[in-house]
Amino acid sequence: MRHFAGSPPGIFRAFGDSVTLGTAASPITNGYVYLLSTALCRPITNYGTNGDMVPDQTVKIYGINPAYGDISTIMLGVNDERIYGVNATTLGYYRRGLQCLAAYLGLGIKQFGVSSGVYTGTWVNTGVYGLGKSSTTNGSTATFSVNGTTVYLGMIQQDSAPGTFNVLIDGVTVGSYATQTTGLGPTINGVTYGAMLLRFPGLSAGVHSVQIVVTSATGAGNTVYIDWVAGNAQTVKPRVYVSNVIYAQAYTAGGSSANVDSYNAAITSLIAELVADGLNITAVNVNVLNLGVDMDGAYHPLNSGHVKLATAFQSAFV
Repeated sequence: MRHFAGSPPGIFRAFGDSVTLGTAASPITNGYVYLLSTALCRPITNYGTNGDMVPDQTVKIYGINPAYGDISTIMLGVNDERIYGVNATTLGYYRRGLQCLAAYLGLGIKQFGVSSGVYTGTWVNTGVYGLGKSSTTNGSTATFSVNGTTVYLGMIQQDSAPGTFNVLIDGVTVGSYATQTTGLGPTINGVTYGAMLLRFPGLSAGVHSVQIVVTSATGAGNTVYIDWVAGNAQTVKPRVYVSNVIYAQAYTAGGSSANVDSYNAAITSLIAELVADGLNITAVNVNVLNLGVDMDGAYHPLNSGHVKLATAFQSAFV
């Protein structure tokens, strides 16, 4: 079994879409995840799913318990770039969602990262993900104590949920935000909500008070969702490897190479921010394919392409 420097042998998981699943590999066990598992002599649980976008994978990632020693890979964007395009709004949904998932995995949220909140007003347990709470009542507050120079808020963004809220850190309002999205969904697999990260860097070292105040009018549709709140001063920081988006041989169902370039720029920047915060997030360049030889004519690598993807990930592991 391959061990990684500074980590015990934890659980290895791969998250992604049909590329991660191994579509177009023949047989599917020639997909890059399975090749990695063989090369590293350790099992990898493959959560790759046909058609999945960042919102679809949220329920799968939030359903696990990242812990010290765990390793996760994320390869998402092939579907997002062709469905969302490069509209600044929808590309922003993708970026906030992907960064939220990477941070969740990289902070070991369920093991040590969740801060117990103090709630006033009316809050109920959120019906999805099994993590957080939601409120539709104006003036409701949720207050947390977290440690670090960067604070993270894992929220839910959703079509047709016009909730608004303010965020205060150490009693000072640092921003006003909305949970409502337009065009987040439906995804290819029918989801209309997903993860959203709010990140507040540049704080002094130590413990900070973080408060969310619901500012939208009281009403059943005006929902503010809080899934998790954490600081970057965590002792548990599992390893996360996030790839860029591969280019298609032909964009037969939408998208473009220019779109992919925009998404890859977003991935580069969101990883850089988390690395600056001290998280064990590593970028993986998977654009190593010969599109005329390694692809199925459109979006999926053939066996030769999966060999190259596996090599790219293995080269990033340290």
